[in-house]
Amino acid sequence: MQIIANRGYPAEKHTVITPDGYILTLHRIPHGRNGAGGGRPILFLHGLVCSSFDFLSAPANRALSYSLADAGYDIWLGNNRGNIYSNAHVNYSNWDNRFWEFTWDEMSDFDVPTMIDYVLNTTAQPDLYVIGWSQVEVAI
Repeated sequence: MQIIANRGYPAEKHTVITPDGYILTLHRIPHGRNGAGGGRPILFLHGLVCSSFDFLSAPANRALSYSLADAGYDIWLGNNRGNIYSNAHVNYSNWDNRFWEFTWDEMSDFDVPTMIDYVLNTTAQPDLYVIGWSQVEVAI
């Protein structure tokens, strides 16, 4: 979140709980530095062993997430279960082996739909764009 603010963008942190109890974090850039917003939401989903940080680490003039925020889109950055930002569960510690008993199937069945539903409900938009690579292509 700090990296977003350091680059002059508004930043929000949102938390959702999947039907099977995983607590996922989404980071949001609701609009660009110029204040223009209200555009269609775009959900960025990361690849294997990655996180939302991968969409934020490049300089603002070279990162797609910031460029699209400046173009008026509502940017949402998802984090699948088990990564640094989504390592909690309502019943299990991430030290518990049961926490790690998941596959891409659960990411597809629970993580992605939960994040999409949350973004659509929060923004009151009828649809959104999804941008991702690697692992997320299997999950979608």
